[in-house]
Amino acid sequence: MRAASRTGVQTSVAKIGPDAAVFLAQRKGHMLRFASVAREAAFTGAAQAYIGELAVAAWAEGWARERGLRLLVLNTGAANERGRHFYVRSGFQEESVRLTKVLNEPGPTV
Repeated sequence: MRAASRTGVQTSVAKIGPDAAVFLAQRKGHMLRFASVAREAAFTGAAQAYIGELAVAAWAEGWARERGLRLLVLNTGAANERGRHFYVRSGFQEESVRLTKVLNEPGPTV
């Protein structure tokens, strides 16, 4: 899990520019808070601010507002009940469900 998180952070840092930002809060060289946010197009084509990694949302919200984006979006795992409750308390609404299926063995091609 740490390697996946590290890769996500590295990807976010590589995207920094007018349409993507990374916010860090540090104290005495130790990271306290982290958030990444980027302009994205929703499936409807509407612009939105997507949070890639989140340890504090306030910076991401400010960044999105400054760019005229009216929708802040993030993904989390269904099993992350503590995180999901936190996001709801922070004003987020659960909107969609992602379904996955693990394919253990290759099947016939159609």
